[in-house]
Amino acid sequence: MPTPPGPPVEGVGDPTAVPDGTYQLINLSSGTALKISDASALDGSFIYGNPRNLTDQDLKLAAWAVAWDNTNGGYTFKNLESGKYLTHAQNWKQFQNTRTLFLSTTATYFVLQEGTLNSTYQIWTLKGNNTDTTLELYIGDPDPTRPVIIQPDSSKDNQQWTFAVIKK
Repeated sequence: MPTPPGPPVEGVGDPTAVPDGTYQLINLSSGTALKISDASALDGSFIYGNPRNLTDQDLKLAAWAVAWDNTNGGYTFKNLESGKYLTHAQNWKQFQNTRTLFLSTTATYFVLQEGTLNSTYQIWTLKGNNTDTTLELYIGDPDPTRPVIIQPDSSKDNQQWTFAVIKK
């Protein structure tokens, strides 16, 4: 795996590395997985925190190829079933006056910072060489209608994520 950038990222500090691989991203507050609703999801489809159903089909909907992009200095998150990327950079959609995450054919970039507990991370949106927002499960509720949103740092559990390896 290429080494993440050495210099601190404004607003985040020293980035943290995870190996490139396939993961389920689990929210610390709710125990739910970052998941798309179905493989035919269109660009602009919301991303939700959903129960960690581990049927083969559900696992594919919650499987993300996490890869470091040395050129752009950030990670990409590509859903294995849809082939689309997690994004935040275009066509902001509003949900309860917040900005949502959604799918796109265009990759956007994120940096990781160690979370408040061992083996947890905050996933920060990367804009140029700085960032000021992080992924958050809306109100940290396990309700499957709760979208994943972009918010300023609160360091609460609903902004903390674990990376569960999916073995091929």
